[in-house]
Amino acid sequence: MTILTLEDLLALIEENVLNDITDGDDTLIDAAELSALGELTGYLNVRYDPAKCLDRSLIPADESELQDEDKYSAIATVLEKLADLALYNLHTRVMPDNIPKLRQTRYDNAITWLEKVADGFIAPRLPIKTTNPTGPLRFGNSSTPQNPYY
Repeated sequence: MTILTLEDLLALIEENVLNDITDGDDTLIDAAELSALGELTGYLNVRYDPAKCLDRSLIPADESELQDEDKYSAIATVLEKLADLALYNLHTRVMPDNIPKLRQTRYDNAITWLEKVADGFIAPRLPIKTTNPTGPLRFGNSSTPQNPYY
């Protein structure tokens, strides 16, 4: 695993269940994490720096660091969403038609949260991109019609 640790996954799933869906093969966890990472960065890349959003060293260690400009409290949430996406991917490999309801719910919640972050409806404390954001930023209203005959 490159970003997630085993503890991140075990906080969301029991170890015996994880071993059952991976058959003890850590490369399957790596592949699921890579797939989830691609999905997550696609959403975060609109406004935030995805590489810094996954940097554990930027998580505040205690409450005194919460006001520090170089610490970001929402990185732990991003890592949790990444773990949810990875576990969903692992379950789809084993039984794509019978995914546990908890995994489906957590996946849907993660995608909804990421969509709201990308659209700007939720503004978590994350490292913002230093370049101009690209993507679905909407300003103003639609253009005026060129043809008055509708």
